[in-house]
Amino acid sequence: MDIVSLAEQAASEAQETLLHMESARSHFGSEVILRAFEVEQSGAAQLLAAFSKDPSFGDIRNGWIQDAFGGGHQVQSRAFPYQLINCVMDGQSAKKLVEEARAFAAAPACATEIYTPLAGATLDKAVSLRGDVDLLPWGDVPDGYQKAVFDEVPHRSMQPKGDLALRFRTASNQVLFPSFKQAEAAGRLPPTESSKQNKLLVDDMVRCVAALNESHVVALGHWAQFEQQVATLCFARSYSKGPALSDVSAHLATRNPRALDGELITRFFHDFGEFSPAEINVMRIGLDRLNLALGREEIVDRAIDLGISLEVMLLHGIRERTEMTYRASIRGATFLGGSQQDRMKTFKLLRVAYDLRSKAVHTGELKMGKKYNGPPPKDLLEDAANLCASVARTLIKRGSFPDWETEYVVGVDTRESKGTLPF
Repeated sequence: MDIVSLAEQAASEAQETLLHMESARSHFGSEVILRAFEVEQSGAAQLLAAFSKDPSFGDIRNGWIQDAFGGGHQVQSRAFPYQLINCVMDGQSAKKLVEEARAFAAAPACATEIYTPLAGATLDKAVSLRGDVDLLPWGDVPDGYQKAVFDEVPHRSMQPKGDLALRFRTASNQVLFPSFKQAEAAGRLPPTESSKQNKLLVDDMVRCVAALNESHVVALGHWAQFEQQVATLCFARSYSKGPALSDVSAHLATRNPRALDGELITRFFHDFGEFSPAEINVMRIGLDRLNLALGREEIVDRAIDLGISLEVMLLHGIRERTEMTYRASIRGATFLGGSQQDRMKTFKLLRVAYDLRSKAVHTGELKMGKKYNGPPPKDLLEDAANLCASVARTLIKRGSFPDWETEYVVGVDTRESKGTLPF
């Protein structure tokens, strides 16, 4: 029998076995097919034997499929036959898949897409961040095994889920090699530096969304999908889970994700890239702490993270470490501007935020005295977090830190071609 007939026979046998099971196929389908490979006369075993002897399938029998992040996956000898049976059981054409597999083995190149699910914000319509990177609503992400890992399903009710996704796209490139060593020797694997840049772009997007939406945002992991289905099948549905997938604060963020404005985040992300290399590294520290603070349930930790974020952004360039609270409060009130009442409100809130930070650091708690009759510390910190996000947005909009003395004492805008001061 040919490969197509054997695949259809194996799928039919597996389907017949499943009909006698009470539980759904999704729980036992894989087990049934794997057991069939061990039975010498089964359609699955015969399919595997024929596949292993057919030279037209080349390196998809035991090669190396790379992804766009510089990693990859060793193809197992059963990968394609196993997935072929699954696809036939789902009603797909065995003949079409076999033809595609042979064509891919002969010319093993196709475009790659890497998806990174983000939790904590939603998006109505896809936006392009640059030619090869898009931000997608979760509904636009192709369905499949990998997406389901990051989706909302009953048995993962306490796990954060994807609310939108970043998509990296590569041009058609060599993705299949006889082995990892040969892929490395051919110089076709994306360089480590490129992988670092992709990771940095994901991190920067998380930072920008958190500051723009004033909400905790996390990246949950990533997975690769390929232009040709057979490449994805042989990649064995691989995915990478990040530590945030078990983070309680990330789970809380996905319970009520905030809507994100696509046009605003696109402009905001490009404005963020206008910082000089030295200043953008400083802003990353400030935004990371802001994002952490937005996700903290424990107010002591939130106060500490907020204090660090405000200090990074408002005390940049200061060498003399005295009167820090006063300087940060004055700078923040002047920088954000507004009416006299607005500036005084900002000034007082920043002082309170710094006092709470100091109390949290030195005492490990934020209990107020009996005579205190102001707002609860939790409410004050929530207002301070929103204020911190406002400082971040204003800094990113201008694309640089101010030269505080020149701009605010002398009144001269030191930026070149940046327009007038926004306050």
